[in-house]
Amino acid sequence: MENVFNEKDFGNLYSMLRHITDNVPDLLWSKDLEGRFTFVNKATCEFLLNAHKPEEVIGKTGMYFAKKERAKHPENNEWYTFGEICVDSDKIVLETGEPGRFDEYGNVSGKYLCLEVLKVPLFDDNGKLIGTVGSARDVTEQKRIEKRLEDLLQQTEADAKADVETKEILLREINHRVKNNLSSFIGMLYAEKKQSRRNLNEAQMEHVDSLINRVKGISIAHELLSRSRWAPISLFTLSEKIVHSLNHLIPVDRFIKTKITPSAVSLDTDQTHSMAVVINELFSNCIKHAAGAGEETEVSIEIKEKKGKITYIYSDNGPGFPEEVLNSESYNVGLYLVKNIVRQNLMGTVKIENKDGARVIIQFPGGVKFEEL
Repeated sequence: MENVFNEKDFGNLYSMLRHITDNVPDLLWSKDLEGRFTFVNKATCEFLLNAHKPEEVIGKTGMYFAKKERAKHPENNEWYTFGEICVDSDKIVLETGEPGRFDEYGNVSGKYLCLEVLKVPLFDDNGKLIGTVGSARDVTEQKRIEKRLEDLLQQTEADAKADVETKEILLREINHRVKNNLSSFIGMLYAEKKQSRRNLNEAQMEHVDSLINRVKGISIAHELLSRSRWAPISLFTLSEKIVHSLNHLIPVDRFIKTKITPSAVSLDTDQTHSMAVVINELFSNCIKHAAGAGEETEVSIEIKEKKGKITYIYSDNGPGFPEEVLNSESYNVGLYLVKNIVRQNLMGTVKIENKDGARVIIQFPGGVKFEEL
């Protein structure tokens, strides 16, 4: 018998969809080809558009609400600066017909907001492009922490180069200061975690733990650079140190055997900081997703350099990456960081695939060789 939906069925289906999307903390919406909203959830209304209810938004553009908010505070040009950047990313998705990830930011009601946004083209049953669908997550605090760390490291390196005559004194002082700052920052995160334990759910606690481990990775890189007096660092040694620092996170009922192939490849200061974060994210991802209870997970790291290009191959024999990750439809924060750091900081490429488990191939320009392991 053919299933026939009546008006009541559709009403119930819409009601269920509305309840689901309005209980999701992320922002969800869809737009037509002219950028007019055809659907929004509660979070989009409250946190971005300052609208009272979804029905108020339908048929209007994001710029309509931007101009409306700006009109309320003509004396403050910084009250609502969100808007134009969203129009630009909509245009990119419509023109390419491909999904896109964007960082969209600006002021909303006088407060800075940064969103990690995914937009995809929307097609009808006949394959005709009819608009876009978008989702966004508030990453303002994460970006603020990353910027603080970046500024701290940049200031450290700038101070180290300021006076050649007092280089040794400055380096000792700066290394001590940065080490203390990083340690203090880690301590602050642990304190925040302890203080907020009752108010945070498991996912949020994992997010705080991830931040702590990222800072620890940067701290390890800084310690190696400090001991070498900012000479090139062995990528093999850096990998060993980062992996060793994360071993305490492995649950007692799980086993991870790691093999890192010795290599003469070394990194300069900027590459060391970048790869410290990358290695941390790859091994942390393995601990979270690859290691099964009562099973031994094997991790292999291979480092090569040929014709001035460094190749870093990470693989494990776990379940591999989900299909949506392989199809670039979804990333966790860790993989998102890996891709951005490799592309923007290392000027390299990242390939994610499943081959007897998860496999990540990273390539970037080299040029520095370490003479002795």
